[in-house]
Amino acid sequence: MHVNNNALFDKNMRLFRKRFPEIYQQLQNSDCSDATLIPCDGNDVDIQLGGESFYNMGAKQFADMQVKEFWDNKLNRMFVVPKPEISLTSANNDALHENFKNSILKKATEKGLDFSEKETDTRSFYVVVLGVGLAEHLPILASLSKCRCLIVVERDIRFIHCSLKTFDWQKFLKHFRSTAGYTFEMAVFPDTQVLFNFIHNRILNYDMQSFIDGFCLLQHNIKDDAYKTVGNAIFSNQYSFARAFGWAFDELNMIHNSFFTLSSYKCFVFSGNKPVTNLPAFIIGSGPSIDQNISTIKALADRAVIISCGSSLSIMLDNGIIPDFHCELENVIENFEILQILADRHDLSKIPLIASSTIYPDTAAFFEKKIIFFRKNLSTVPLFKVGKESALGLCTPTVANTAVCVAREIGARDIYLFGVDLGSSDGKKHHGADTPYIRGDADFDWEVNTGHKLTLPMKGNFGGTVFTHEAYLSAKQNMEHEAKFYGRNCKYYNCSDGLYIHGFSPLKPEHILLMNSVEEKENFVRDMIEGFRIYEPAQFYKSWNVAERLKNSQRLQKMLVSFLDNNINDYEAFIKGLYKISNYLSNKKKIDPEMYVYRGTIRHSLSVCYYLLTRVASTENRVLFSNIVRDEFVELINQISHVVNGFYKELEDPSTAKRMVCFDEHMQ
Repeated sequence: MHVNNNALFDKNMRLFRKRFPEIYQQLQNSDCSDATLIPCDGNDVDIQLGGESFYNMGAKQFADMQVKEFWDNKLNRMFVVPKPEISLTSANNDALHENFKNSILKKATEKGLDFSEKETDTRSFYVVVLGVGLAEHLPILASLSKCRCLIVVERDIRFIHCSLKTFDWQKFLKHFRSTAGYTFEMAVFPDTQVLFNFIHNRILNYDMQSFIDGFCLLQHNIKDDAYKTVGNAIFSNQYSFARAFGWAFDELNMIHNSFFTLSSYKCFVFSGNKPVTNLPAFIIGSGPSIDQNISTIKALADRAVIISCGSSLSIMLDNGIIPDFHCELENVIENFEILQILADRHDLSKIPLIASSTIYPDTAAFFEKKIIFFRKNLSTVPLFKVGKESALGLCTPTVANTAVCVAREIGARDIYLFGVDLGSSDGKKHHGADTPYIRGDADFDWEVNTGHKLTLPMKGNFGGTVFTHEAYLSAKQNMEHEAKFYGRNCKYYNCSDGLYIHGFSPLKPEHILLMNSVEEKENFVRDMIEGFRIYEPAQFYKSWNVAERLKNSQRLQKMLVSFLDNNINDYEAFIKGLYKISNYLSNKKKIDPEMYVYRGTIRHSLSVCYYLLTRVASTENRVLFSNIVRDEFVELINQISHVVNGFYKELEDPSTAKRMVCFDEHMQ
């Protein structure tokens, strides 16, 4: 190793200019003169910062010692047991996945195979490193972990600067070629929250969460306690790194509901991205704290855009408040049944409905004005979407998330949450008094309806502790992301006595001060409603081409099976085949509807495969088990193809297509 190798430095700078332009700019703008390299024994080197040694030995020597201890002791590992996705409905699984899982376990038992509780194959698909130092630890860790996604963060640009003189970045990064299914991410930020966000976003954006089990984190810089904050944040939020995948059955339900909603009713297309106005929007949830907010909402309703969410519509109408818009999100029949009961007491027809195309189709019948948006990251977007302004992201998992997105998209500047509790302080009260769940029109149980008990204590909006669960934390996270990255021209306030939501200022309802006039609000709502264009029948028939859908499904089935063709009796090749399947389904450049349909169930099954493959008790049996999994995975792909093709044929002619009751039965 040569100290102050100018040729290597120049080569690395050219690389960074192209591959890491933001870091390159930081290097150009930073004074790193107080960082010097000190030769050590054995062609090694240390680094001094402000006259103080960093390693107290050579960088190579330190890297060898640190990584060996880290890997031998399996420190900072995240082990994730595959489970059904976080869901706000009881329908969170499908028979295809269950049959696959049961079949591989049955055949493993028949062959006498056992599984260990701990990993026997200690590879880590995802590796995060806190601290670049002189980078000598990176190739060692990459080799041991066999990682496919390596994320490195640094707080001090001086380390990067010094590494350019001693470490051949170009040689190292040749391994991390995106065309081969690898990725390497690096960032330099002093702020720990920014570093956490960078890591979190990069993992989710890489979109390979089927292999999150075995994730490992190495804190290379042990002298900077700020990195401990980043590490603690990662492990305390590990639920958010395992993204929900959905299911093939659910995606087909989404297509089915969109098909009949768009073909059966006169719908208007939602159009967002409106200029920000001075109009406030009230998002009405149905949490228990809404009961204390009714009088405030009623007093200010003539000057604020009132957006009710799901079951909160009954709260508004029973208290004499007519929402300006009502939002619906869920695809289940229960929401339709709740509205059906409410329609016996109130006329819903004059309230404009803003809803996902995927709602239970008959839901639209209660409302004269049906304004439809398309949920991003679903099969229905590439299938039916008309214009990018009609698609909403971050509008899930609750309908309150939908309303927050809608409020910003239509141009509301000040957005207020009421009754969006996302949990409970005592676990007993779950909804406001006038909701169908309290009136007795619908049943509710935390574990039955949300899939989770309230076991996670979190900070309350007005202090104290609120108990919540993972699904609501997902809703909280999406609202925070919405406010931070999309609502920079908006102001967000939380008037709910529930979970604290970062980016939403806690505000007691009595302190709300609205400056706009009644006339401004009325004109805004009228113009907004009149501005949505009709979803023409011609657009539907243009979108719906069953011959094309069948062709795409068959092509996808063949492609996925091809990734497993050449890895019989080869454990490593088989795991790479699984990587290729996941990577192909994560292709963001061209995603057909069928890729969305296939990938949920396949990703769940990949999680099970990866978890079990890395825990085969005897290493000699890895090949045997990988052959079992391979055969069953091919069968799974073929079964999905069979189900999808049968579904499309049922809807081949829109004029004669019949509603499929299987979706209603599954959801009950």
